[in-house]
Amino acid sequence: MQRWLFSNIVLRKFTSPGMVSSDNYNQGVEVTSFQCMLFVSGQVGIGPDGIPGKDIREQTEFALNKLNKVLAGADMDINDIVKSTIYLTDEYLIGPFMEVGAGFLPTPPQATTAHSFAEIGGLVVESNIIVYIWGSSNYPLIDLDLQGH
Repeated sequence: MQRWLFSNIVLRKFTSPGMVSSDNYNQGVEVTSFQCMLFVSGQVGIGPDGIPGKDIREQTEFALNKLNKVLAGADMDINDIVKSTIYLTDEYLIGPFMEVGAGFLPTPPQATTAHSFAEIGGLVVESNIIVYIWGSSNYPLIDLDLQGH
Protein backbone atom coordinates (compact mmCIF):
# COMPACT_ATOMS: atom_id res chain seq x y z
CA MET A 1 0.00 0.00 0.00
CA GLN A 2 1.17 3.47 -0.83
CA ARG A 3 0.21 6.53 1.18
CA TRP A 4 0.73 10.20 0.46
CA LEU A 5 0.13 13.03 2.91
CA PHE A 6 -1.16 16.38 1.67
CA SER A 7 -1.78 18.71 4.61
CA ASN A 8 -4.40 16.78 6.65
CA ILE A 9 -5.47 14.55 3.76
CA VAL A 10 -3.99 11.08 3.26
CA LEU A 11 -4.32 9.17 -0.03
CA ARG A 12 -3.94 5.40 0.00
CA LYS A 13 -3.82 3.54 -3.31
CA PHE A 14 -4.37 -0.19 -2.94
CA THR A 15 -5.27 -3.51 -4.48
CA SER A 16 -7.09 -5.94 -2.20
CA PRO A 17 -5.54 -9.36 -1.49
CA GLY A 18 -6.32 -11.96 -4.13
CA MET A 19 -6.91 -9.39 -6.87
CA VAL A 20 -4.66 -8.70 -9.85
CA SER A 21 -2.31 -5.76 -9.27
CA SER A 22 -0.24 -3.66 -11.64
CA ASP A 23 2.07 -0.67 -11.42
CA ASN A 24 -0.28 1.10 -13.85
CA TYR A 25 -3.62 0.36 -12.18
CA ASN A 26 -5.04 0.65 -8.67
CA GLN A 27 -8.24 -1.08 -7.58
CA GLY A 28 -9.06 1.92 -5.41
CA VAL A 29 -7.86 5.18 -3.91
CA GLU A 30 -8.88 6.05 -0.36
CA VAL A 31 -8.90 9.70 0.75
CA THR A 32 -8.93 10.42 4.49
CA SER A 33 -8.98 13.50 6.65
CA PHE A 34 -11.72 13.82 9.28
CA GLN A 35 -13.82 11.63 7.02
CA CYS A 36 -12.93 8.95 4.50
CA MET A 37 -13.65 8.70 0.79
CA LEU A 38 -12.79 5.75 -1.41
CA PHE A 39 -12.71 6.05 -5.20
CA VAL A 40 -12.92 2.58 -6.73
CA SER A 41 -11.58 2.03 -10.24
CA GLY A 42 -13.83 0.41 -12.83
CA GLN A 43 -14.30 -3.30 -12.21
CA VAL A 44 -15.16 -5.52 -15.17
CA GLY A 45 -16.82 -8.92 -15.47
CA ILE A 46 -13.67 -11.05 -15.57
CA GLY A 47 -13.59 -14.12 -13.35
CA PRO A 48 -10.73 -15.28 -11.11
CA ASP A 49 -9.41 -17.32 -14.06
CA GLY A 50 -9.01 -14.14 -16.16
CA ILE A 51 -11.85 -15.08 -18.53
CA PRO A 52 -14.93 -12.85 -19.05
CA GLY A 53 -18.22 -14.20 -17.72
CA LYS A 54 -20.42 -15.98 -20.26
CA ASP A 55 -23.27 -13.42 -20.13
CA ILE A 56 -24.36 -10.14 -18.52
CA ARG A 57 -25.48 -11.89 -15.34
CA GLU A 58 -22.19 -13.68 -14.74
CA GLN A 59 -20.14 -10.62 -15.70
CA THR A 60 -22.22 -8.47 -13.34
CA GLU A 61 -21.64 -10.94 -10.52
CA PHE A 62 -17.87 -10.96 -11.18
CA ALA A 63 -17.65 -7.14 -11.35
CA LEU A 64 -19.73 -6.56 -8.21
CA ASN A 65 -17.89 -9.27 -6.26
CA LYS A 66 -14.66 -7.39 -7.04
CA LEU A 67 -16.22 -4.09 -5.92
CA ASN A 68 -17.20 -5.72 -2.63
CA LYS A 69 -13.64 -7.05 -2.15
CA VAL A 70 -12.26 -3.54 -2.63
CA LEU A 71 -14.78 -2.20 -0.09
CA ALA A 72 -13.81 -4.89 2.42
CA GLY A 73 -10.14 -4.06 1.90
CA ALA A 74 -10.93 -0.51 3.05
CA ASP A 75 -13.11 -1.66 6.00
CA MET A 76 -16.25 -0.45 4.20
CA ASP A 77 -19.39 -2.08 2.80
CA ILE A 78 -22.16 -1.40 0.29
CA ASN A 79 -24.02 0.85 2.71
CA ASP A 80 -21.17 3.38 2.43
CA ILE A 81 -21.56 3.78 -1.36
CA VAL A 82 -22.67 7.30 -2.34
CA LYS A 83 -22.23 7.12 -6.13
CA SER A 84 -22.03 4.33 -8.67
CA THR A 85 -21.46 4.46 -12.41
CA ILE A 86 -22.45 1.54 -14.60
CA TYR A 87 -21.17 1.05 -18.14
CA LEU A 88 -23.07 -1.37 -20.41
CA THR A 89 -22.61 -2.20 -24.09
CA ASP A 90 -26.37 -2.13 -24.68
CA GLU A 91 -29.08 -0.19 -22.86
CA TYR A 92 -31.23 -3.34 -22.80
CA LEU A 93 -28.73 -4.98 -20.43
CA ILE A 94 -29.76 -2.66 -17.57
CA GLY A 95 -32.61 -5.02 -16.50
CA PRO A 96 -30.42 -8.12 -16.06
CA PHE A 97 -27.70 -5.97 -14.46
CA MET A 98 -30.16 -4.59 -11.89
CA GLU A 99 -31.59 -8.06 -11.16
CA VAL A 100 -28.14 -9.41 -10.28
CA GLY A 101 -27.03 -6.12 -8.70
CA ALA A 102 -29.96 -6.15 -6.27
CA GLY A 103 -28.03 -8.61 -4.11
CA PHE A 104 -24.84 -6.54 -4.21
CA LEU A 105 -25.91 -2.89 -4.07
CA PRO A 106 -27.53 -0.85 -1.29
CA THR A 107 -31.29 -0.44 -0.94
CA PRO A 108 -32.51 2.15 -1.59
CA PRO A 109 -29.97 2.76 -4.36
CA GLN A 110 -27.46 5.56 -4.10
CA ALA A 111 -26.89 8.13 -6.86
CA THR A 112 -26.37 6.03 -9.99
CA THR A 113 -25.45 6.83 -13.58
CA ALA A 114 -25.54 4.36 -16.47
CA HIS A 115 -23.60 4.80 -19.73
CA SER A 116 -23.20 2.69 -22.83
CA PHE A 117 -19.80 1.89 -24.34
CA ALA A 118 -18.32 -0.21 -27.12
CA GLU A 119 -17.66 -3.85 -26.27
CA ILE A 120 -13.99 -4.57 -25.57
CA GLY A 121 -12.68 -8.13 -25.44
CA GLY A 122 -16.08 -9.70 -24.82
CA LEU A 123 -16.80 -7.48 -21.79
CA VAL A 124 -20.32 -6.10 -21.58
CA VAL A 125 -20.33 -4.46 -18.13
CA GLU A 126 -18.07 -2.27 -16.00
CA SER A 127 -18.91 -0.54 -12.74
CA ASN A 128 -17.15 1.88 -10.42
CA ILE A 129 -18.16 3.54 -7.17
CA ILE A 130 -17.40 6.36 -4.74
CA VAL A 131 -17.71 5.52 -1.06
CA TYR A 132 -17.88 7.92 1.89
CA ILE A 133 -17.64 7.36 5.64
CA TRP A 134 -18.11 10.17 8.14
CA GLY A 135 -17.10 9.37 11.68
CA SER A 136 -16.71 5.58 11.43
CA SER A 137 -14.79 3.57 13.99
CA ASN A 138 -11.72 3.78 11.75
CA TYR A 139 -12.17 7.50 11.16
CA PRO A 140 -13.76 8.95 14.31
CA LEU A 141 -16.02 11.95 14.05
CA ILE A 142 -14.30 15.07 15.35
CA ASP A 143 -16.67 17.75 16.59
CA LEU A 144 -15.29 21.15 15.69
CA ASP A 145 -16.76 24.05 17.59
CA LEU A 146 -16.27 26.79 15.02
CA GLN A 147 -18.87 29.18 16.39
CA GLY A 148 -17.12 29.83 19.65
CA HIS A 149 -13.76 30.75 18.07
